[in-house]
Amino acid sequence: MGEDRDMDDLLAAADPVEAPPRTARRAVGLAVALLGAAGVIAVTLTALWNAVTAAVVRAAIEKWAGY
Repeated sequence: MGEDRDMDDLLAAADPVEAPPRTARRAVGLAVALLGAAGVIAVTLTALWNAVTAAVVRAAIEKWAGY
C-alpha cells in the first residue's frame, strides 16, 4: 500500500476550492425568499383562522341571543 501521510500533508497537497461569491448570494437570496414565503403563508393562515373563528363565535352569539 501507499505510505502513511498525516492530515497536515494531505491538507498541504490538496488543491483549494473556492466557491464563487454568487453562490453565497444565491443561498442568502433563497433563504430570504423562503422566509418571506413562510411569512406570507403564516399571515394568510392566521387571517383565515381569525375569520372562521369570528364567524363561529358570531353564529353562536346570534343563536344564544335568538336573532
